[in-house]
Amino acid sequence: MKVTTTLSSAPDAVLRRLSRALGGATWSRRSFLVRTSLFGSALATEPRAFVLEPRSAYEAVCGPEADCGGGFTAFCCTIDHGTNLCPEGTFVGGWWKADRSAFCRGAARYYVDCNGNAGWPWHCHCPETAGCDRRHVACVQFRYGNCHLEIPERAYGSPVVCRVVTCTPPWVWDESCTTTSFIDEFTAAQSAPCLPKPWPSKVIMRWSDLGGPGGPLGKQETQIERLPFGNGTWARFRYGAIFDLAWGGVRVVEEPVWASVRGRTGSTPTSIGYPLEDRVALLEGDGWAQAFGHKKGSGVDELALAVGVRALGTHLVAQPVLAKWRALGAQGGVLGYPSRDTGPTADGTSTYGYFSKLQHGRTVYRGAIYANPSVGAHWLRGAILDTYKALQSEAGPLGYPTSDELRGGAPHATYNDFAVLDAAGRVASRGAIFSTLEFGARPVTGPIYEKWVALGAQQGSLGFPRADPTTTPDGLTSFEAFSPLKSATSTTGGGIVATKGVGAFAVLGSLFPVWLADLGGAGVLGVPTADEVDQNVEGVALRSQRFATGAVFDSAVGRGCVLYGPILTTYGQRGGPTGSLGLPTSSVVVLGNGDEQASFQYGTLTYVPGQGVSG
Repeated sequence: MKVTTTLSSAPDAVLRRLSRALGGATWSRRSFLVRTSLFGSALATEPRAFVLEPRSAYEAVCGPEADCGGGFTAFCCTIDHGTNLCPEGTFVGGWWKADRSAFCRGAARYYVDCNGNAGWPWHCHCPETAGCDRRHVACVQFRYGNCHLEIPERAYGSPVVCRVVTCTPPWVWDESCTTTSFIDEFTAAQSAPCLPKPWPSKVIMRWSDLGGPGGPLGKQETQIERLPFGNGTWARFRYGAIFDLAWGGVRVVEEPVWASVRGRTGSTPTSIGYPLEDRVALLEGDGWAQAFGHKKGSGVDELALAVGVRALGTHLVAQPVLAKWRALGAQGGVLGYPSRDTGPTADGTSTYGYFSKLQHGRTVYRGAIYANPSVGAHWLRGAILDTYKALQSEAGPLGYPTSDELRGGAPHATYNDFAVLDAAGRVASRGAIFSTLEFGARPVTGPIYEKWVALGAQQGSLGFPRADPTTTPDGLTSFEAFSPLKSATSTTGGGIVATKGVGAFAVLGSLFPVWLADLGGAGVLGVPTADEVDQNVEGVALRSQRFATGAVFDSAVGRGCVLYGPILTTYGQRGGPTGSLGLPTSSVVVLGNGDEQASFQYGTLTYVPGQGVSG
């Protein structure tokens, strides 16, 4: 057809088309805004057809058969405040498709019928809308029947209420749908102002498939923006975000994950990267997870995993804690779900995360993983963790865990090893926490730990720690009590006493209570300066131990005899246990007149102040 120059210019034609599209001369403010908005949509949807062909803006946006008197049902977003989902009181009854749709960027577009539930008061009517999708609501009694096959036709008895459109295959979009396909190309151009325009961005297309503003993400809050370093594009929504990653496809981050990662995604060194997957349901319990990371070479580098469960909320587990947690069985393993985000330790050298083992929604015990570049990543839990935290964790006398929880060589006995590290990451001191049913969780640190290990640790004569270490008021001496779990004797159990400048020495069996009683009483012995000496004197077994200002002798002829001062000196000068006096049969006692006296197998020594020792 020949077009002459006497025809109006394109702008004039557009203005006349706008005038006709807007209708009469009297409009309310709402109808004017709706119609001018519709005009813009029509130009964006079919610019050439709208300008050059005799059709209205309503026809260009909504496609054919858009009136209530036609044979088609309204789109759900038209009747449900923009929500592209089946409304309450309906179920997914079936679907068909139109191939090569511009609304799905050249892929198939799927139309899903939302059939009314039996008993709901659906009635046939025209929608109340200022838009062009005036197709009828709940008028057609029909069902494709390729979704929800468990619902027989006689069980619902209600019409198609409205239609949802999606670019996601229905059997993926809703698990109740089958892959049985029906095609209707006549509906390919049907749409509504509340649905995306042709050739939408992948972000908007995914958002619409999730329900649009009425879906889990809510209303769009930002325009589509470019991600740094060519990573792709993204947009934020009220309850989440959608990323179109150049190397990872379209990924959705929604609640409850979004609240835990908002502001932490991105390409900075401290960020967790971008979503590597959509949120997935976890098999154990009612949990969920979503991985985050960066592109790395031809693959990806996972940096963190957002993991959640209803009882604890969503928390981030970051590397290298994440790798250790996964090796332990993740949420189904010994530690369970994370109870707080992975974070840095106070000294900035390491990371740690806390976890909770759940049973029927309740915490059975709590656990933790500490990851240090020098000693690796190790886990601890329960009473051991509680004791560790009470001792200021890595900042306390134990430092960092250097082992996982280990069996302690007896029923229900467990322990973790620890080490204090210097600035270069070298071990400065070692320790452990042992947990038993009999004694609870007890720490052993520093010189006391080293002495205990040298004596065989829990398998030695001392046995297990049965009390926390105690420090004397002057801060120079620490001591800790030990005991076998069963069958303790007079020569097993006891304590270790460590004094600055002196060393650490074991005070075994029955000698330890003697020393403790003296420490809290007369204080004549002082700290131990040597380990116990065992000998046989004329057929009698003797145990003796030297202290800073005294000694203890224990035998069948005298139990726990404490000697000190001039009497101890004289006893030593006379040959001690193998000398003329024999074995002690009593401790030094103070007589009523202030004199001191001790008895022996073959005599008595008496000390008179100012006169010396006699006997």
